[in-house]
Amino acid sequence: MRIGVLYLVIVLVVVTLLFPHCHKKPTYPNERKEWEVVESPTTNSLNAVYFLTEDDGWAVGANGTILHYDGGEWSVVESPTTEYLVDVHFVSPDDGWAISETGIVLHYSSSSWGIDTNLAGRPEDIFFLTSTSGWIASAGWCRTSSGKQGDAIFQYDGSSWHDISPGAWNIYSIHFVSENNGWAAGFSAGQGNDFFAHYDGASWDTTTYCPIPDGHIYSFSFLSPDNGWAVGRAATILHYDGSQWAISEEPSCYALYSIFFVAPDEGWAVGSMEFGNGVILHYDNTGWNIVSIPEVRDLNSVSFTSGENGWTVGRDGTILRYRPED
Repeated sequence: MRIGVLYLVIVLVVVTLLFPHCHKKPTYPNERKEWEVVESPTTNSLNAVYFLTEDDGWAVGANGTILHYDGGEWSVVESPTTEYLVDVHFVSPDDGWAISETGIVLHYSSSSWGIDTNLAGRPEDIFFLTSTSGWIASAGWCRTSSGKQGDAIFQYDGSSWHDISPGAWNIYSIHFVSENNGWAAGFSAGQGNDFFAHYDGASWDTTTYCPIPDGHIYSFSFLSPDNGWAVGRAATILHYDGSQWAISEEPSCYALYSIFFVAPDEGWAVGSMEFGNGVILHYDNTGWNIVSIPEVRDLNSVSFTSGENGWTVGRDGTILRYRPED
């Protein structure tokens, strides 16, 4: 009996630490089963998914796992590494990139994956506008295995990666609307705050702070320069209207790791509830609501090609597909 009570206390303490702003109970406006489990060829956790078209999608995860979807099924693709892959992004069907938490950068071309380079720090996010314009966000101020400080933002110019970090940052997410309009989010080691950094084509402005304490931002989605969204810890959901970031949804008992907007009135966010259960939120003009999904563990990434075709991946190789009911 004492062991049971002690265990319960420990669990409650852990939940409080991981979800410090829990207060809003989940609501299910309907019970439509629009997300379904898809057979997965792996049990390794999947950390990122990216779709170019309905018939061309990629996912990456633990132990160097790389999966490809060809319109019919998912299959395992030969990987040049066994490292923990955290993100994937494609520019075209034969031009893709993936990163590991240890700094390995993979490039897909000529129908195969290879190691492009090895960067310092702990990469968290990768984003490309074109085949010659890409960026990687990294936990730059954390020490690497070699004992040195890593850099926080790297830029790809079509041939190699260059450090463009202006300070000691710990970057979790990066997104560019255009060559001269980019956003990064993370934690400033020097200032001790979560912040947004905006790039105007010449320099980074780091004077904008996250309006939610401990609201580490993990993902961006922009529809236009004046319409952007961001999600993070404690169910942080923020909206950008062209002038400022503001709270769109009050924090609750879950963390959100990925967001994707299809249209101004159609958005999705995925993450984890208490005790590691997966959660999916949907946005329409009335606001955000939790939707009914199969019972799965953490969901780490979401990608859509249209309002009727979406995917999310997560722990233990979980793959869910969005198929709206008529």
